Amino acid sequence: MLHDAVAAGKVPNVVAVAADRDGPIYEGAAGPRAVGSDDPVTPDSVFRIMSMTKMVCTVAALQQVERGNLELTAPVDTYCPEFADVPVLEGFDGDNPKLRPAGSRATVEQLVTHTTGLGYPFWNADLRRWVSITRSLHAAAVSEQGFFKRPLLADPGTTFIYGSNADWLGKVVEAASGLPLNEYLEGNVAGPLGMNDTAFLMNVQQKANSVPVHRRGVGMACTPHARAWGGMCNTYFWVDRTTGIAGSIHSQFLPFVHQAALNLYVDFEQALYASL
Repeated sequence: MLHDAVAAGKVPNVVAVAADRDGPIYEGAAGPRAVGSDDPVTPDSVFRIMSMTKMVCTVAALQQVERGNLELTAPVDTYCPEFADVPVLEGFDGDNPKLRPAGSRATVEQLVTHTTGLGYPFWNADLRRWVSITRSLHAAAVSEQGFFKRPLLADPGTTFIYGSNADWLGKVVEAASGLPLNEYLEGNVAGPLGMNDTAFLMNVQQKANSVPVHRRGVGMACTPHARAWGGMCNTYFWVDRTTGIAGSIHSQFLPFVHQAALNLYVDFEQALYASL
């Protein structure tokens, strides 16, 4: 199945893994690490997992709750005072953003559930316009001057908006734990789980083993070792608490949620369950 998908040009490469409660039950890979090369992708290749990091950050926050360092019901500004100054974007008066104070104090729990009002510019025209007008940094460039200055799109607790909540949650974890997020995750999440090739910034060896992100129509750019999630470069996973089965399937191309990637994800999931 994986090899057929690559041979048909549906995905540039793919790695799929699965596990039950006792450990790994399947690993498979197909295709080159980069289209046009002879270097094959493997289960040890390094992929950019993008929004799949939200789960990792949420685990860190829940650990802090368990250890008594963090309250889910506490306002975010208890741990990050600067969040109190984040306004709500109501629209524009010409090229001037119309901003007002938030109607309530967002809580840590609302960061976890994406109900603070924070969004993403690439999925919201008003926020995209705000970024353009204010010359804020692009979403991929985390910056105190840009990323964490972006306004809310709604009052906290009033609606679900998928956005940069986990980034603020990472700052909350830093405040609660007293450690930089990368150090906390290495010592408390990635390290204990043996995720030795998981990092915010790749080292030389990881870069050499990384899979470049491709773009459909131009070229065929965490090591992957029911709750489901995905990352922008077409990486997906699910956790089935009923059966104890978890699976993950990784490619590395844009655009996100491409139909070919989604079809392969579904085919892999169905084939895995059929084989059990």
